[in-house]
Amino acid sequence: MDLTDAFVLHRRPYRENSALVQFFSWRYGKVSAVARITKDSRGLLQPFMPLRLCFKGRGGLKNASQVESDSLAIPLFGDALYSGFYLNELLYYLLSDEEPVPVIYTAYQQALVSLATAQMSLAAVLRPFELTLLTQLGYGIPNGQSIEDDRHYQFVSGEGFIVSEASPQSIYGADLKRLEHLERADPVLLQQAKRLFRQLIDELLGGRVLRSRELLVQHHLSKRQS
Repeated sequence: MDLTDAFVLHRRPYRENSALVQFFSWRYGKVSAVARITKDSRGLLQPFMPLRLCFKGRGGLKNASQVESDSLAIPLFGDALYSGFYLNELLYYLLSDEEPVPVIYTAYQQALVSLATAQMSLAAVLRPFELTLLTQLGYGIPNGQSIEDDRHYQFVSGEGFIVSEASPQSIYGADLKRLEHLERADPVLLQQAKRLFRQLIDELLGGRVLRSRELLVQHHLSKRQS
């Protein structure tokens, strides 16, 4: 396999002087690989570090080699750090192995940079990324259906968006269409997007609880108590 840009999504020890790493790469998508831990690579195999590397092997578990980086890790702190872990968990659990998704890779990289610069609210960074991810996974908004501006809609598993009565779980048709342009969204629409995307993502997760969500809640509680 050719050299590719990549990030580490998850890492755990694997045999002596090695780690089992889930990489997210521009060229190959999510790849499971064994990486040898050396004096040079130890500091590179960390989340949010832009990498260049090569995968070798024909089976499902590859070997990562030629691991290098010409930049520092993208600096994330506080809420931005937990948000970065949230993005990593979404990719780790929702992407299929070795399926290239360059659109998602670009959105992920841009989201990390936006989190680091803190020039936008967390919602303004996370919601567009979630939309890109959901769209690429086949959960596009409004899912190819005819949406009328003045009607309310609710997402139903297996059916998509159906007409419904106004309720806390419904979204106005005009707002549903506006979700395609979240980079210019107001806080109210971003909150609606959060509720809707949470429902779609939870369905894809199949009941799995994201550790990053729990950590963020604990982080907020500790700040209030301090």
